[in-house]
Formats: sequence, C-alpha cells, structure tokens
Amino acid sequence: MLRTVEAEIIPRLMLLHRGQRQDAEHALQAAASAAPLDDADVERLAAALLAGSEQAWSCLQAVQQRGVTPVPLCLDLLSPAARRLGEWWSDDRCDFTQVTIGLGRLQALLHRITAGLQTVPASVARPLSAVFAPAPGEQHTLGLSMVRDFFRAAGWQVHGEPIDQPHALLTLLRRTRFDLVGFTLGAERHVDALATLIGDARSASINRDLRVMVGGPLLLAQPDLCERLGADATATDASRAILAAHDLVVKQG
Repeated sequence: MLRTVEAEIIPRLMLLHRGQRQDAEHALQAAASAAPLDDADVERLAAALLAGSEQAWSCLQAVQQRGVTPVPLCLDLLSPAARRLGEWWSDDRCDFTQVTIGLGRLQALLHRITAGLQTVPASVARPLSAVFAPAPGEQHTLGLSMVRDFFRAAGWQVHGEPIDQPHALLTLLRRTRFDLVGFTLGAERHVDALATLIGDARSASINRDLRVMVGGPLLLAQPDLCERLGADATATDASRAILAAHDLVVKQG
C-alpha cells in the first residue's frame, strides 16, 4: 500500500510558466528558494490528517503563512505526508480506514491549494490541450487530479471529467482533438494493457500528431518502459514534466 500511496499522491507534473525555457528555469529557481519544509512539517501534517479536517487545514495554513507557494506545498509537504500515512499503516500505527480518511482529507487540501493557482496565459497561437487517464486496471487515481490542476494552471486546456475506462477515453479522442494524452502507471501487471491502449489511442485520435506521456513509479525504476509502451516521453523529475510536454507538442508538432 505504501508504494501505491506514494505513486498516486506524488505529482509527476508541477506548475511552470509556459513560454521561453529561460523563463521556466527562473520559475523553478523561485520555487526552490521558497521557505524550506522539513520532516517535522510532514509529521505534523500527517498527524493532523488523522486528527480531523479542521486540524489538517489549520496545519496547512500555518505552513502557507511562512510563504510556501503551491508547488512546494504539493511536492514537499502533501506528497511526503501521504507517504508518511502509508508508513504508519505499515507499522501498525494506524489502520486502513484511518489512512483512507486521511487521504480523503489530503485531497480536500489539494483542491484548496490548486483552486488558488493563477492560470498562466498561453504563449502559443492556441491553448494546448490534454487529457489524463490511469492505465487500464489502475484503481488509485488521486494523483491525476493534481496533474490536471497543474497543467490547467500552466495554461493548458484539460479535460476535467475523470476517465477510468479505456473505451471512454477512445470515444473522447474520436470526437475531441487533444494535443497530449497522459497516463499514470503503478504496477508491472498493467504494462501490456497500457501499451495496447496507447496504440488504440493513437489510432482513434482525430489528431494524427497526438503525443503521449507516461508517468509513475514503474517509469522511475524502468525508464526504458517508455519505449516499450509506445509513449513519446516520461519525466523522472516532476519539476520538468510540463516543460517536456510543451516541447513534445510545440517543438515536435
């Protein structure tokens, strides 16, 4: 369960200003220079998530008041707090129900954070568009909501409704043009099904130049899977993923 929690809550994509690469690098440096977060912050948030919604929100607000911006909040606080809950469950410090409720509260915090993100105006002739879906068989999709929010804040037009069935994705691709499809993959047993879906997605899409990205813990451990899956790119560094997506669509399109 710990591996699953980590895979689903750690965002593979973070907010970056779309445009010149130099501007994006400046945005990365600004995020890196924000008020540091440490293990004590993670411990406090994890405990607050188990204590209650109000306690979790108060804990998050205390960190925000230190000037920590949304991106490091998600990458350096919410993500490690989710892992901490998984560790506590593995160590029998809390049960499965407590972890599930805690993750639900964490998702509520995520929505509060990303709701305040300012959308970056597009720097291309038309807004880039994307749709995200889990690999067939993947049941844990919490991280996808974070992915969608960050892409949307970076100026992309993102399909907002969750897609949990391959046929729903293929139907959508047949009727709506998207520049990018992103998939999350957490388990080896879903590799073949995802490879098949990626091929079907390219065939179904009304955009003949559809680009495909994949992410997840399996890709971090086995980056060569990207080619085996038939995808165009993956991002092992979360802070570079939106740049990679932009390059795929704009520079190779």
